[in-house]
Amino acid sequence: MELLFLGLILLLDSADSCTSLSNINFKFYVTSGTNDWVVSEQYPNGAYASVVSAVSWAVVIPPETSWIWESPVIFVKTITVTRYFFVPGKLISVSFIGATDDYSTVKINGGTSCSIPNFDKYYSCDFTSSVIPGLNKLEIIGVDLGPAGANIMYKLTIVSKIV
Repeated sequence: MELLFLGLILLLDSADSCTSLSNINFKFYVTSGTNDWVVSEQYPNGAYASVVSAVSWAVVIPPETSWIWESPVIFVKTITVTRYFFVPGKLISVSFIGATDDYSTVKINGGTSCSIPNFDKYYSCDFTSSVIPGLNKLEIIGVDLGPAGANIMYKLTIVSKIV
C-alpha cells in the first residue's frame, strides 16, 4: 500500500513537468491523389482523379504526391480538381507547392488565387489567409494545351495548434 502511495506522489510530482498539448504544433499534409474530385467535359458530374504518368521533362515530385488527371486522359481541355480538408485547432500556417501541365489556378475557400504557370518546377504559395479552422475547400482549375501530357500535382502543408 505504501508503494502505491509513493508511486502516486511521484506521478503527481512529474505531471508538472509534462508538456501541455496546447504547446505542440500539429503538422499535416494534403496531397494530390485518388481522393481528389475531378469535373470536366468528360465527367460533368465528376469522378475521382486517376494517377497518371508525367511527361519525361516534368519536375520530380515528392514521394507522397502523385500526378493526377482524369482517366482516360483526354488532352486539350480544362478540368476542375476539388479537395475538402479539415483543420483542427488554431491555424498557424498553410503553404502550397504544385506543378501543372500546362497551367492552373489554385484557390482555397474562394479566396486569393495562386497561379501555376508550368510543370518544369514547383511553384509555391502561402494560403494562410485563405484557410479557416474547420472545413476548407481546395479548388484547382487546370488547363492542358496539347497532346503531350496532362497532369496536376500539389502538396499543402498545414500547421495548427490544438487548443
